[in-house]
Amino acid sequence: PIVPAREQLGRLLLDLHRPNDALEALTQALKDAPRRRAALEAAAHAAEDVGDPAKAAAFRRQLSI
Repeated sequence: PIVPAREQLGRLLLDLHRPNDALEALTQALKDAPRRRAALEAAAHAAEDVGDPAKAAAFRRQLSI
């Protein structure tokens, strides 16, 4: 399967320890391609890294819907 470019960018930014930028890219990726499991998981991780547990929980809730 093809992984959207913004999702790839977000995951790369997470690997580079840039969670704020990663969260921004992943949020946009989810607007472009909603409910992609890998993007939701990465966005939750990025939200935790920036210190926003409420946003991380919101992304995780979408995983269980």
